[in-house]
Amino acid sequence: MRAGPWRLQTTATVMFLLLVLQFLLGMFVNLFVTIPASHPGSAGGGWPARSLASVLWGLLHGGVAVGLHVALGIVLGVWSAVLLLRLRVAGRRGAWIVLGWVGVWAAGANGASFLDFGMDLSSALMALGFAMALLSYGMLMRAD
Repeated sequence: MRAGPWRLQTTATVMFLLLVLQFLLGMFVNLFVTIPASHPGSAGGGWPARSLASVLWGLLHGGVAVGLHVALGIVLGVWSAVLLLRLRVAGRRGAWIVLGWVGVWAAGANGASFLDFGMDLSSALMALGFAMALLSYGMLMRAD
């Protein structure tokens, strides 16, 4: 299964567009949704369990906008990992794919952290991860 240039460009374009959609959903959540201070994941427990509880709460009880934002974040995380593995299996190297994966996962981890703690720093780091991913997949859209 080769990841040819056209397929890579198409996939990068889809990732880019999904990231833009994720950004718009995130802005909607930021402007119009209030995350309650107390929800599963907002207190107690260690990092993995707490963040998992927050993500599950966001999916199941956070409302439509939060649920869509979390669900799309999960899709982006899984798909970025699949792209990374496909490139590796094909025996190709790709710094932009790696940076895109890091950006998506950094954004997701800090999104979960934002649900856990509600800190502005988590939101800022989520935005930086998003920007890194957007730049990376944008560069891949013009791959030769």
